[in-house]
Amino acid sequence: MRTRLAAAVLACAMALVATPRPCMGAEAAREPDQELKELAAGNNRFTLDVCAKLMGTEEGNLFLSPFSIRTALGMTYAGAREETAREMKKALRFTLDDEALHAAARRALQLMQPGADASYTLHVANSLWGQKGYAFLKPFLDLTAASYGSGLTEVDFARETEKARQTINLWVEQKTREKIKDLIPRGGLPELTRLVLVNAIYFFGHWEREFDKALTQDAQFFVSPQKTATAKMMRHKTWQVKEKPTFRYLGTGAFQALELPYKGGQVSMALFLPKDKGGLPAVEKDLLGPGTGDAEGTLGEHLGKLAASRKQQVHVHLPKWKITWGTKELTPLLKSLGMSEAFTPGKADFSGMNGVKPPSAEALYVSAIFHKAFVDVNEEGTEAAAATAVGMAGTGMPPPIPVFRADHPFLFLIRETATGQILFIGRVAEPKLQ
Repeated sequence: MRTRLAAAVLACAMALVATPRPCMGAEAAREPDQELKELAAGNNRFTLDVCAKLMGTEEGNLFLSPFSIRTALGMTYAGAREETAREMKKALRFTLDDEALHAAARRALQLMQPGADASYTLHVANSLWGQKGYAFLKPFLDLTAASYGSGLTEVDFARETEKARQTINLWVEQKTREKIKDLIPRGGLPELTRLVLVNAIYFFGHWEREFDKALTQDAQFFVSPQKTATAKMMRHKTWQVKEKPTFRYLGTGAFQALELPYKGGQVSMALFLPKDKGGLPAVEKDLLGPGTGDAEGTLGEHLGKLAASRKQQVHVHLPKWKITWGTKELTPLLKSLGMSEAFTPGKADFSGMNGVKPPSAEALYVSAIFHKAFVDVNEEGTEAAAATAVGMAGTGMPPPIPVFRADHPFLFLIRETATGQILFIGRVAEPKLQ
């Protein structure tokens, strides 16, 4: 009888919630080293790989956390061996050797933890849920605890499958401040489940320059060049203000790019708005494609240009929006990225978890991967959450002030500024508020 490995991942924007883990201490470096930068670059390349697949097939609003998916699968990778590990390493864009990879993951979590006086909330939580009485190898449990802060909680998948599912979902709900509910759907965990790996990320932040609620008003949003919807359009007050709001801004022939920082400066939102009202598919294809040598592709190149641009006054018109995306089962997506053996009974090798190699009937394999995400953008700031379950100028007149009017579909992402690591990414096709 084959044994199934279940794994779960969760991510939320506007605050990251963490389970108790080994103290990461004030001595943790606040500046990224080269290995952290390499880890972040791999995360962003994986983000592009995932989005290139999804955005070509998924229509409408979209929001997810490839960071969360990769983190949960990073814990899963810690128990993978042989060809299973090689496929996962390639698909997940892991470029460091295993010891450096897991050590860098630990330092990345340290760096992401807000200080006591931080003006935003960012928490990451990892956990392992194992079959009661099942023998997992101590080195695997020690590694995931030390590098990911994931303690093992025993549940009874075999006799109380539904109760175990509800227990894990409740943990996810608590870690995302009730933004992600029912991550693992009914029937998502079979009785043969032996392990569920879960990552949760929650972020809450106020804009560095909040929008004026009194200026928010109904406006047309062009869902397509032919179809419009009503959106709540936000603006900044720019008159009778001593310090005009300034932002990093980039304009190209195809799109405008804008960075909106959150208070504290450690996290920011970048938006990419096509010049043409129906131009998002072409812009997505360009941004998510390979770059000219940059490991993060064309998107990374433009984010670099945006970060290097000078701040200037921009008239920003941005809709309010909420997106709940998922629960999505990601097995087909990951298989399309080259990670197939992990899902194949009799071939998958996760012997680093339990010491059992295929084709033994007790060898583990990944049965399913679930992901769910939520984002809420308003005048004050942003709140986002996501979950994944792996089962298992010139000298003359001054130039005109740019107008960034997001009244048609656009791409956005939320990233941690120290390393540039993308935490969330999404598409607003129609700015719905529920």
